[in-house]
Amino acid sequence: RVWQWHFGEGLVTTPSDFGSRGERPTHPELLDWLAGEFIASGWSVKSLHRLIMNSRTYQLASVDDEANLAADPGNRWHWRYSRRSLDAESIRDAMLAISDRLDRNVPEAHPFPAVDKWAFTIHNPFHAVYDSNHRSVYLMVQRNRRHPYLALFDAADPNQSIASRQPTTTPTQALFLMNSPFVHEVSDGFARRVVSVSGDDHAKMRWAFETAHGQIPEDAVVDDAIAFVAAYREKLEGNDSTGEKDIAAWSALARVLLTSNAFLYVD
Repeated sequence: RVWQWHFGEGLVTTPSDFGSRGERPTHPELLDWLAGEFIASGWSVKSLHRLIMNSRTYQLASVDDEANLAADPGNRWHWRYSRRSLDAESIRDAMLAISDRLDRNVPEAHPFPAVDKWAFTIHNPFHAVYDSNHRSVYLMVQRNRRHPYLALFDAADPNQSIASRQPTTTPTQALFLMNSPFVHEVSDGFARRVVSVSGDDHAKMRWAFETAHGQIPEDAVVDDAIAFVAAYREKLEGNDSTGEKDIAAWSALARVLLTSNAFLYVD
């Protein structure tokens, strides 16, 4: 399960079935060695994480190699990192963090209705979605109805034990990323951070890309992004104050950065 967490797929692709009906491990000797190291460390999960993350295999990029791709198109032998999407909780938490809107405090109890006001039945079950800027681990999850956001991005079904999630790419996910108030709010928060960065538009743009994507792209990409912000500002001419016009333009760019593959996928 620890290997699966870091790589998206376990050394055994049926993590809940190590029996005769399950798949055989791709690297049985590695699996045995990791288990031995785990025991020798005193069952320290932290040590196991450190051992895997310090390996060359974990630190590989997702860049393709023509010969390796022909020999092992499914990356069974881990010659590169297998690109994978962030899970639902990580997408939400990352957007809140980058917009400086993540509440890192431990939240209070959910504001459930008072017991003396309950009138729920099997035909009228309790259901609620409570807004929060805390980490997604604190979101209320009901067994009888999945959280609308978590369900949209393939979070585990709370009615059963899930060994691994099945990620999907759907039009409804794209529509959420384009139109949801949440994405617009975090984009506004990120834009305000960008505007507060000292320097000209080039400095702000490099900071925005590095903060959102972890790297600064080629100069041509930066120049195109600056031209986009400038064009957006020009279209808003006369409609907003200078400060709000600037934030609106950078917020439009933020929506592009926060909904791009570079933000939503682990490379």
